Amino acid sequence: LWFAERRMQGDLVAQLERSTALLGDAIQASAQQAMLEARPGHAYEVMSLVGRLVDVERVRVLDKAGRVVFSTRPQDVGTVVEKRGRACAACHGDHALPLSRAPAAGRAEVLEDAGGRVLAMISPIHNARGCATAACHVHPPGRQVLGLLELRISLGPLEANVLAFRRGFVVILSGVVVVLAALLYLFGRAEIVEPVAAIVEGTRRVARDELDVEIRVHSQGELGLLA
Repeated sequence: LWFAERRMQGDLVAQLERSTALLGDAIQASAQQAMLEARPGHAYEVMSLVGRLVDVERVRVLDKAGRVVFSTRPQDVGTVVEKRGRACAACHGDHALPLSRAPAAGRAEVLEDAGGRVLAMISPIHNARGCATAACHVHPPGRQVLGLLELRISLGPLEANVLAFRRGFVVILSGVVVVLAALLYLFGRAEIVEPVAAIVEGTRRVARDELDVEIRVHSQGELGLLA
């Protein structure tokens, strides 16, 4: 049960990581044109709408220094996020230079948030060709990453599915144990208990000089030989 539950939870988390990474890419794609037209307010409005979706706990945008420039929780704006945790280590870690592209699984981390456990996904905002050549921007072409987009998705539904799986598995396992116990009881009674009882009773009758007694044990094994 433990291994099955861990395997199921791992598969669900992996699916959630891929879905969250895809959501981050969709947000960036929808906001890119607004940023190129120097309309960051429209881009942030899109992120605010995403932040209102069910199970989306937080959407944040960080600059290269880790300072929060936008968040669906206004109190986060202006704070600085330190480069700690597995999600940050996927790009920074022990590398001499940060990796601009890391797999989704490496950019995700399970954290404790105010609303419970969440999956935090970091998506780098790459310096696209349009960003480097736009007249309103000052990002040099050599800069690969302009900032980070962080999504925090609640793990509540996932944990509820795991709990439901656990309960259903326990019910099925209990039923299987009861059925196996009943079958073992019937088998043991027919193959061991009743033949031994017949042999004991026959032995007692032989001890009383009833030498014509016949011990009926239908067994081809040692109990039949003993009878």
